[in-house]
Amino acid sequence: MPDVQPNDNPTQEQDHPEEEQNGEKRLILAKQKLKKLDTLRFHEKKRLTQLCKASRTAEIRKERQKLKQAKGEVENKNDKGKKYGSDLDKKTLDSLQSRVLNQKKVRDEIVVCLNKLESVVKSTSDAASKKRAITDDNAEQKDEQTEQPKKQRRTDTNEGQFDVAASMFVGSLNQESKPRKKTASKKDSTDWIDPNFDAIYNGEVKKNRPGQAARRKKAEELYGEEANHLKKEREKKAEESKYFGKKPQQQKQPLGEDAHPSWAAKRKQQEAMSKALSGDAPSGNKVVFGGETKETAESHPSWAAKRKEQEMMSKALSGQATANSKIVFD
Repeated sequence: MPDVQPNDNPTQEQDHPEEEQNGEKRLILAKQKLKKLDTLRFHEKKRLTQLCKASRTAEIRKERQKLKQAKGEVENKNDKGKKYGSDLDKKTLDSLQSRVLNQKKVRDEIVVCLNKLESVVKSTSDAASKKRAITDDNAEQKDEQTEQPKKQRRTDTNEGQFDVAASMFVGSLNQESKPRKKTASKKDSTDWIDPNFDAIYNGEVKKNRPGQAARRKKAEELYGEEANHLKKEREKKAEESKYFGKKPQQQKQPLGEDAHPSWAAKRKQQEAMSKALSGDAPSGNKVVFGGETKETAESHPSWAAKRKEQEMMSKALSGQATANSKIVFD
């Protein structure tokens, strides 16, 4: 590598910044030129696309015009062919008709058909004329029937007028009878009566319908156990017994010798309490159970105290209690 010698001239070092500035300016100018070129290219592309579109539209229009012309030519040819064909058809038909009509057999058949048509037309016209005549006769008869009662009414009214005039003339001569005024016919007094007037305005109310209990009692009186509500209750119980089973019936308390000693004692206690409340309780009564003995009854002091308390209560309620009585526990 050659050795780089330092520049001894200070002027060369001062020229470098100017060159750099000039280079930057050149770059800026080049960029601006590039932008202008890009814009020119863009506008040229637009013009080209527009020209292409215009050329395409022009070509399309030309093609459409050509198609229309071709269609018109084809249609004209078809119309000419149709006209020519229609002319030929007319000529052929005329010739055929003339040939057919010139034959005798065809003429005879045509005459027969025409005669039949004439007969049919005549029959229909005759029937229509007959119907019209009948309707006209009926209308005339109805008019005559309606005119006759009108004439009779007119004659009756004329006769009545003559009679009234004669009676008025005779009355004026005699001066006894005068023309009476017509009295307005009064309506019956029962025409305005309303059968529901009292029920509406006087407070008469219809009887209420009997309740459910009353209706059931009436049904039981009439039908007994065959009443509908009783039947339904039986059916309901039967259905419940199917699903839930029969309910255990409560056993009645036995009386007399068959009774349990506790039941008998309970019943006697209730009787003693009722007698004590009524004032007929005997003094010193004691409920004795079947299995009790003197030893068991007097064994525990609390039982004796309870028994004495009950006796004192019964005496107090019956009115036989002594004054200043005192309960003493052992």
